Amino acid sequence: MNRISILVLMLVASVCIVSCASQEERAAQKAETIKNVTAALNTRKYTIDVRRMTTSKGYSKSVSGYSLVVRNDSLISSLPYVGRAFSAPYGGGVGLGFSAPISSYNETVKKNGLREINIKVKNDEDSYSYRLQIFDNGSSSIDVQPIQRDPISFTGEMIFEKE
Repeated sequence: MNRISILVLMLVASVCIVSCASQEERAAQKAETIKNVTAALNTRKYTIDVRRMTTSKGYSKSVSGYSLVVRNDSLISSLPYVGRAFSAPYGGGVGLGFSAPISSYNETVKKNGLREINIKVKNDEDSYSYRLQIFDNGSSSIDVQPIQRDPISFTGEMIFEKE
């Protein structure tokens, strides 16, 4: 074999080794994410970082700095609201920015690593139904159905706290 053939063979071998290593790293990272999502949902201690909102009229907008937090028996909703209120306090009220005890929490495991969670909460202004769909990779959707306002939806990613 000449030098060029040996060089090409070494180059192909090194690319194969790097490719195999990166596949193993991705598989390990995916397994770690699934473990983190499962642990967070099982302990009911999780945060969803919201990245997009969609109104009931179909208006969609990227957002940042908003989240939904579940801590055992409490829901901390720090979400924007755009839509029609059928009955709201003077000045608009708190919208979807509040903390309240969870009155109902039901979780169903679906296919393909999807968990659907239905949460009901109530504050001084309204009663709310939150339907969360959380995939094992941490991507999430949130549908909020207030009684006194139009529904609104959000998408985002679960974030994990460093221990």
